[in-house]
Parts: sequence; C-alpha cells; structure tokens
Amino acid sequence: MRLVHARVRTDDSPPSLPSRPSLDAAPDPATAGDRDHHGDGASGGGVNLPELAMALAVIGLGLVVAWIGSSYEMGRVARMGPGFFPVALGGLLAVIGAVVALEVWRRETPQPVIRYRPLVLILSGILAFALLVERAGLVPAVTALVVLSALAEPRVRPLTVLGVVVAMSLIGVFLFIKGLAVPLPVVAW
Repeated sequence: MRLVHARVRTDDSPPSLPSRPSLDAAPDPATAGDRDHHGDGASGGGVNLPELAMALAVIGLGLVVAWIGSSYEMGRVARMGPGFFPVALGGLLAVIGAVVALEVWRRETPQPVIRYRPLVLILSGILAFALLVERAGLVPAVTALVVLSALAEPRVRPLTVLGVVVAMSLIGVFLFIKGLAVPLPVVAW
C-alpha cells in the first residue's frame, strides 16, 4: 500500500476571492482605515452606544410597564387578573433588554455613522403628512410624504416616485375615504 502525500490548503476560500475575516480576529491595522474610505458607515471601535442606549431604553420601558401593571389586581395563573399580562410583558421586555445590553457590552463593534439626511427627510415627510392631511387633503399629504421620503435616497427616480404617489393616493382614497368612510377630503383647495 502506498501513501500519497498531497498539499492541503489551509484556506477554504477559492484563490480568486479574498478570505472573510474571522469575527474573533483582531483588525489588521494596515486596512483599518479602509472601511471609512469605502463608505460602509463604520468607524471607531468599542461599545456601540446607540445599541446600548436602545437596550437600556427597552429595560426601562419593561420596568415601567411592569410597575404600572403591578397597580392592578394580579390574580392567579388559572384566573389571571388585569395586572398579570402587563407585569409579565414588562418583565419579559426588561429581561430581553438586559440580554441585549449584555451582548452589546461584551462585543466590540464599530460605531455607526449617523446619516442625518434620511433621518431629517423621512421625519419631515411624516410631519408634512400629519400637517396636510386635514388641511389640504389626502392626496397632497400622501404626495408630500412620498416625495420627501424619496429624497432621502441618494438617487431619486422621478417616475418611480410618481408611480408610488399615484398608487398610494388611489389606495388611500379607495380604502380610507370610500371603503372605511374616514371623513377626509381627497383634495381641499
């Protein structure tokens, strides 16, 4: 019996593709600045503060819900009172928030770059809809919402935006004004 020795590749990736970095591996200082240069929105290291803040907010919300629910009668498992579900839900929210907070605290992730243009434009679209829906009508409010939200994208496609405006306006008019008889004007001049 003859043994054949062959070279075995230790890298599983094909030679033409770069290997994926391990999550446990330390970042390469030579390429550490490349991420920001290529625009993937990551910079820095350490604890991801927005994620940690949201996890703490979920913990706080859970504790508040449980505290408010505890003022109602709890009952028993066989015959639950009105406070049983809010306390259980609040406790579950607090536990989930704690698990997420511990996970965020344990791992080092790059800090996200907050992009203000989409945030401002989408919130402006929602605000414009809220201010216009009763004063100007459903169609102008939907138009303002869709156009302002579409401007949050780097490249705006006018025909796509027009199609979404027409579709959302028709759906809104037929569903809410005609179907559900919501007292809103279609267009108020």
